[in-house]
Amino acid sequence: MNDISSNRIPIVDVSPLIRRAPGGMEFVGRKIAEACETIGFFYAVGHGVPPETIANAFAASKRFFALPEATRMAIKVDRFSRGYLPLRHITHPGHIPDLKESFDIGIDVPEDDPDVQAGKLHGPNQWPAMDDFRAPVENYFETVRSFGFNLLPGFAAALGMPHNFFQELYQPRPIALMRLIRYPRRSSAPAPGQLAAAAHTDYGMMTILAQDSTGGLELKPRGQDWFPAPCIPGSFIINLGDLLAQWTNDRFMSMPHRVVQNADKDRLSIALFYHPHFDAVADCLPTCRSPDNPAKYPSVTFGKYILGKYDKIFAHKHGAKTAAV
Repeated sequence: MNDISSNRIPIVDVSPLIRRAPGGMEFVGRKIAEACETIGFFYAVGHGVPPETIANAFAASKRFFALPEATRMAIKVDRFSRGYLPLRHITHPGHIPDLKESFDIGIDVPEDDPDVQAGKLHGPNQWPAMDDFRAPVENYFETVRSFGFNLLPGFAAALGMPHNFFQELYQPRPIALMRLIRYPRRSSAPAPGQLAAAAHTDYGMMTILAQDSTGGLELKPRGQDWFPAPCIPGSFIINLGDLLAQWTNDRFMSMPHRVVQNADKDRLSIALFYHPHFDAVADCLPTCRSPDNPAKYPSVTFGKYILGKYDKIFAHKHGAKTAAV
């Protein structure tokens, strides 16, 4: 079994997979399967992303959210869903708006690109007029995206699929959207039902999350109470989305989670929503169905699936939407 942290979330050392050690893909695949079949979350350690890359991105995020509101609003989220999203911008069905603000980027694609013209969740990024921001943020985005790509064979092994199965569906251009998030400290008694991020599941393939030491992320397994998912220094939290649960015929789990406000300090996190290319087809995997366990869901393209999900949660009315965490 995996090592289990004190808060019941598996810790998976992915270094044998990342460094391509003999048998590493199969070993890590078994650990990923154990985690994804029981809770749908795990801490990834041994990922190879330099600590300074993570620290520099968090420092840049902190500087951005310290800018005057008018400066942040000058790059408010556009029709490509790139830019700044102010407080209470995201509402999950059945909840009041989340108390968080964020800055979103994706793969930087020019406006005249065919994928942009076709509305395939790509577009040019916006950047604030500030020094020492774009470089560390882009470096983090590219480095963690590369880690995510290298992690995909572990998921393939976990599901008994060819090692390159998922990687092929992430080419030529995946949907990779990154969100710098600030959850402000609680300054007064919260409104009834107010959370930094209301209870929800993520919607795509997987999310790669870095969080500071403030705390506030909580999970809720079926039939159990909420419990914390604190920061483990040097780790990423990997959590699965609804699409992967559907793709695996519910063999893998998409777990409800939320963020509660801290009374003493702001919370910062960085979420990379890492998904296949827009036209990738998610058909129930052959290793996850049988005559006694037939496919529960129809085939669907990633783009159609995710746009339908996003339309339910965003208060703004742009042509493209982004994921929420």
